[in-house]
Amino acid sequence: MRVEQFIGGEADFSLRHKLLNSILLLGLSLSFWSSLINFIIEMPSYAVCTPALTGFFLVGLYYLSRVKRHYNLPIGMALLLIAIAVPICWFQTGGSLGRAPIYITLFVPMVAVLLVGMKRIAAIIMLIILPDSLIFWEFFHPLPLLMPINSIERYTDLAVTLTTSIIASATVFSIITGYYMQEYSRANIYLKKSLQAQQDLRFLSFNDTLTSTHNRACFEAELLQLENGTNQQIGVFFFDVDGLKFVNDTLGHGCGDKLLQNAADFLRSIFLDVGSIFRIGGDEFVILLQNTDEKTLEQLYSKAQMRLHEDSLQKNNAEIPLQLSFGYGFGSNCDVRNLSKEAEGKMYREKISHNVGYNSTVIQIVEKMQAARDNSTASHSERMENLLLNFAKLIGIAPSTMADLKLFARFHDIGKVGVPDHILLKPSVLTEDERLAMQKHSEIGCRLAHTSSTLLPIANWILKHHEWWNGKGYPLGLAGKEIPFECRILAIIDGYDAMISDRPYRKGMSPGAALKELKRCAGSQFDPNLALRFVAMVENQDIAVNIISDTRG
Repeated sequence: MRVEQFIGGEADFSLRHKLLNSILLLGLSLSFWSSLINFIIEMPSYAVCTPALTGFFLVGLYYLSRVKRHYNLPIGMALLLIAIAVPICWFQTGGSLGRAPIYITLFVPMVAVLLVGMKRIAAIIMLIILPDSLIFWEFFHPLPLLMPINSIERYTDLAVTLTTSIIASATVFSIITGYYMQEYSRANIYLKKSLQAQQDLRFLSFNDTLTSTHNRACFEAELLQLENGTNQQIGVFFFDVDGLKFVNDTLGHGCGDKLLQNAADFLRSIFLDVGSIFRIGGDEFVILLQNTDEKTLEQLYSKAQMRLHEDSLQKNNAEIPLQLSFGYGFGSNCDVRNLSKEAEGKMYREKISHNVGYNSTVIQIVEKMQAARDNSTASHSERMENLLLNFAKLIGIAPSTMADLKLFARFHDIGKVGVPDHILLKPSVLTEDERLAMQKHSEIGCRLAHTSSTLLPIANWILKHHEWWNGKGYPLGLAGKEIPFECRILAIIDGYDAMISDRPYRKGMSPGAALKELKRCAGSQFDPNLALRFVAMVENQDIAVNIISDTRG
């Protein structure tokens, strides 16, 4: 059985209230114990009854304190008990030479602990006046004392009282000390946590958690110190991560965060031993170098350029290339803000030249990334291209459109690079949430295509190539001839190739079964005219029907 059941838990009672409950429990226990001992050693009946009655009274006070949760009322009634019981005990147990003075000395520290302010002072004054008055009364009126000075009962009673008082004092002070040590331990833990929280807050205030570099607040504080510090020559490098917004918008912020971390790792490999690195914006880093010279800055600039080139050659197909635009300024620390602006200006001029062709390069990298993740992608695109060109010729599409159709067949699923591996490569049927995540690839692909001048003409087709003839496709829910003609063609060929190809969760159909499925879905998923012409093409390679006039709209 837990102690908290008797004295109260931390959430319900204050420390002083728990001490009150503990003292009342101790008091009633010792009262009944004292009554029992007096009965055993055959003390007079008043010596047995008085502590027993006191114990029952303390039970009532304990009920008020523990159950009813009163604090001041039990203490006030306890002081009233003292004022009544001490004079009775005084005259029954030998006066100043009996047990009563011992009890008085026991009550004083308890009162001092439980009460505060004027209540404490008033109670202690009462405990001083009460025994002093009884002492003088006894001096002038010694006859009322019931227990003779030299009686065996008196010495026995005194021995029992001393034993009880020693146990009570030791117990009370043990409880008080225990509570104090608990509070002291908690205070130490709280202090340690507070200090740790302050350190963590300071760290967060001056550091960027994503890249583990210093942040803008730290940069501003460093600028202030440099401006007011001892005169010295300093260098300021300004770096910008090229294409971060493009990566965030098309591949997601997870890829963008990885690119920033790669940039921070690259900067640490160059500047960690010579300067302080700060991330001052979404894609901007600044490096401050103190007590340096322009020759050192030029060497670091060349080293950064060379390392970027080497890293770009070593990148595998599954990684976005890191490209940085940067510049530096050199001069006195008193002019550090102008040096920062100078470095930033050089960086922006370099960035203009870098951005020409960068997004197209990333498109190529994205295509390689997709092929590296899913080996079936390249062969699927190649089959799609051949089928699409053959079908386009059969239905009389102009040769001038063929180049865009080839691009469409090759890049229609480029948005799958933004789909997590655990969904894209899942060896079983997708859940509803996973299916919705997979459907996002057409929107991601459209955004990717908009960043490339080469793919821009087919961006709209990429967005709409999963629309259904009956309007139940995605992402826009287009129906019938609202769907671009090129998308209706690709949907049929994409569906056919998907059905005859193996998937992680199923084997591919036979061509005959796939053609039957195309016929069944004609008019719901697929353009019925185009679907039937495609089936006819596959079944009879020599049939050529010009249906441009009645299917375009």
